[in-house]
Amino acid sequence: MNFNIVHKIKSKLQLLPTSILMLLMLSLFSTGCSYQVGDIIEFGSYYQYDLSRKTPIKWRVLDIQDGKALLISEFLLDAHPYNKEFKEITWENSSIRHWLNNEFINEAFTQSEQNKINLTYIYNNDNVQYGTKGGNNTQDKIFLLSLDEVNKYLPNEKQRAIKVTRYAEKHGAFVCDSLSCGEKGIYGNGVWWLRSPGFDQINAAVVGFDGDIYDRGWDVNCNYGAVRPALWINL
Repeated sequence: MNFNIVHKIKSKLQLLPTSILMLLMLSLFSTGCSYQVGDIIEFGSYYQYDLSRKTPIKWRVLDIQDGKALLISEFLLDAHPYNKEFKEITWENSSIRHWLNNEFINEAFTQSEQNKINLTYIYNNDNVQYGTKGGNNTQDKIFLLSLDEVNKYLPNEKQRAIKVTRYAEKHGAFVCDSLSCGEKGIYGNGVWWLRSPGFDQINAAVVGFDGDIYDRGWDVNCNYGAVRPALWINL
């Protein structure tokens, strides 16, 4: 909730009877109307550019439905293989899913914040380009976007081309740091995992430095793929 907005509204309506003002304020808080798609908000904290302490995580609002908001991190927060072993795998049994919903969630969010994160039913659709099976659907608090979702919510390359934090780079995230990267305006960008399978189940789809979607994917055990978590929070 943006309390600056609330204060401005209150000051403009201060001449109204108290009972009416209170009803309006309660309505504002209950609907969460200060959140809009495209907003950048802070929620949780993680090591990012200051390696000595955690700082607030910035999230982009992708969608708002039924009193919930879909968020995705504004930066690539860490590096982690999709799966530690090079073998056929789907999102359901992947190392990265376990890490996000056990280690990352506890590192990034207090218990109070975790209580605000919605347990979401996740549809793990097939990769239609190659016919690769996506596996069973799951229920997760933290997840990665799928091929379908990244095309829906981030439809252009500029929205998908994202910087790597110093912390993620320290942990091995692949960073575009060549002269040509600077010439193309993508210096400091990373490659981030999607949860969908790639050409086969030993590959997982990724988004490249320039925001291109590579549905053929990377080997699942690549250590330099970056993580861009997504979650639904209850408003």
